[in-house]
Amino acid sequence: MGSEIWVVYSGTGESVIGGTRLRWGPGDAFVVPSWVPVEHEAFETADLFRVDDAPAMRALELYREQTVDAPQPVTADFAPVGAVT
Repeated sequence: MGSEIWVVYSGTGESVIGGTRLRWGPGDAFVVPSWVPVEHEAFETADLFRVDDAPAMRALELYREQTVDAPQPVTADFAPVGAVT
């Protein structure tokens, strides 16, 4: 439990957030809500920065973390608004 904001400084890769695949690269930012599973894969060396509310959730004794045993199925691909296809 804990929401996250990720900012990509360098590198490329993809994340699966609640079944939706999101491809990312330098300058991108994305969020992960607290109630969904997330997986990340870098296609090359990548530097990402994360800001989260885990310290506040721990202080309030609301923090919970769960690990899944298998990759989540990809059910959709994220397409940014105004993206050129």
